[in-house]
Amino acid sequence: MSTTVPKSSGRTLSIVTVSVDKRAAAALREIVDSLPGFEITSELYQWDTSDSALVQDILQRNPDVCVIDFDNDRSVAASRAEQIKTAVPNIAVFALASESNPERIIDAMRSGCSEYLLKPPVRERVVDSLLKYEQKKKERTAPVKRGKVYSFVGVKGGTGVTTLATNIAAMAAQIGMKTLLIDMHPDLGDVSVI
Repeated sequence: MSTTVPKSSGRTLSIVTVSVDKRAAAALREIVDSLPGFEITSELYQWDTSDSALVQDILQRNPDVCVIDFDNDRSVAASRAEQIKTAVPNIAVFALASESNPERIIDAMRSGCSEYLLKPPVRERVVDSLLKYEQKKKERTAPVKRGKVYSFVGVKGGTGVTTLATNIAAMAAQIGMKTLLIDMHPDLGDVSVI
């Protein structure tokens, strides 16, 4: 099964790997290098540094995605994933491991990882994960369309307010506007009849 890779959106999304072993890092780099718009900007091998130093390094590099190897020391990897996600809330943290044990996957997700990739990295899975992240990022930065609320209130029954509201909602829907019509009359809601 081959994944179609869309054209780049114009901005390169940067990826940082943390303590990924050399074979997995090479395979990951080969996959990412073949994708337009994605780039591994740094490979950090820092299990021996303090957590705060690693987080500061990540903050300084400001990547879009951080791939953490969960094979070395799972508890340290989970702790660092949590700290990175707390310090940089918009970053996507991917776990990379050689086992697909459900408990380990859940632990990685609880620590803030949005994806769990297996070693050796498989092209389709890596591409799907990166494209999902890119789509979510576009949705977060897209302007929010606000709806409008129109209220029609009759002074007394039989004035045609329900007919007016129904016809205006139908015309709005016909021209392509998303429309929701709610009859708020507590006793005799007639919209469903019209």
